[in-house]
Amino acid sequence: MLAGQSSHPQDTAPALGHRTAYAFGSIFALLAAGIVASGYIHYRHFEKQYRAEIERQLSVIAELKDARSLGVLVLRIDPETCLYPLIKGWPTPSPSAETLLVRRDGNEVVYLNELRFESHAALNLRAPLDRATLPAAQAALGHEEVMDGIDYQGVPVVAALRHVPDSPWALVARMNAAEVYAPIRTRLWQMVVLVTAMLIAAGASVGWVWRRQHLRFYEAQAAAAEVLRQSLHEKEMLLKEIHHRVKNNLQIISSLLRLQAGQIDHATTQTVLQDMQNRVRSMALIHEHLYLSKDIASVDLSTYIQSLCQQLFRALVISPGTIQLHLDLASVRLDIDRAIPCGLLVNELVSNALEHAFPLGRHGELWIELHALADGARGRLRVTDNGVGLPSGFVPEHLTSLGVKLATDLARQLGGRLEMGSGPGARFEVEFSLGNR
Repeated sequence: MLAGQSSHPQDTAPALGHRTAYAFGSIFALLAAGIVASGYIHYRHFEKQYRAEIERQLSVIAELKDARSLGVLVLRIDPETCLYPLIKGWPTPSPSAETLLVRRDGNEVVYLNELRFESHAALNLRAPLDRATLPAAQAALGHEEVMDGIDYQGVPVVAALRHVPDSPWALVARMNAAEVYAPIRTRLWQMVVLVTAMLIAAGASVGWVWRRQHLRFYEAQAAAAEVLRQSLHEKEMLLKEIHHRVKNNLQIISSLLRLQAGQIDHATTQTVLQDMQNRVRSMALIHEHLYLSKDIASVDLSTYIQSLCQQLFRALVISPGTIQLHLDLASVRLDIDRAIPCGLLVNELVSNALEHAFPLGRHGELWIELHALADGARGRLRVTDNGVGLPSGFVPEHLTSLGVKLATDLARQLGGRLEMGSGPGARFEVEFSLGNR
């Protein structure tokens, strides 16, 4: 727009019209002739397609005739053509990125450009300045920073705030927080997956090494156990062979005693030799049970007493069926150090009953009981019969019989005391230690 000015108010109207016409004519003539070429006035045009900056100079090629102002020239730039395309531009493709041009207007912030996600927003969309989470409000207040906030759409965003120098404007470059942090989350998940895979691989490696070490350890343990098992088996076989040979030697001694008794006519000597033969057989029977048993360290007294009684009945009972044997035997085990004296004790008590309780072929019954006591550490052996019983005025301490003395000593060796009584018949009882504790 150009308006003429006059320094002579007294000039008439025709003079004013003449000067105005002259001014407009001069300006149009100057513009037509390339008046603007001095270099003092510049404008920039940004091509939308190539974003190339082209600079042109407008120079004044004619000087004004005097120092007075003839008018005002107003140049208008269309923001839709030059400004908005620049603001809307973004260096990389983004579904949510946007640049905002804002300024403060009283207690509000006004958006100056058209927005990507809201139409007709330029100079129309406003927001109060007291919204601390709104990036546009913080930019209008002069803050320059990168912040997390809530955009005009009400979605979380990350925004960079900058003030435009020598102007009341501010620029806000914003992007949805979900889009900003998506690569970070992706990278984080990738790192988590990578670290997890590395940990799994490390754990698998450690587990493989640990398993190999344990396999080697168990293989070594198994090899050592096999060596020990073979050694134990060899020792077990050796011990069984020893018991077998001891049993054979005792049987040889028993046979020698039997042969010797057959060469002697003296009845008392024959009885003594027979008693010795029975004692040797009772010991040989212990070694036979150890040889045949899977457990060579202990003897089951119940099976041993059954075998011993059968052996004694065959040797001492002349008329089979005259004496009935009753056995009440619990499964009690004794080591060899206790089994031999216990076997000798049973041998003495049963032999004594068979030889003296039923004279002259008398019929009768013999009971043998073996039980473990409640504490599990001691056992009770009882031998009773219904024979003639003990003689009147019987005092154990005054007896001179070798069998009773031997039985008393054997009971003491087992950690017990032999109890004797009568009515009817004779009763012998001993409590002894089982050696389990």
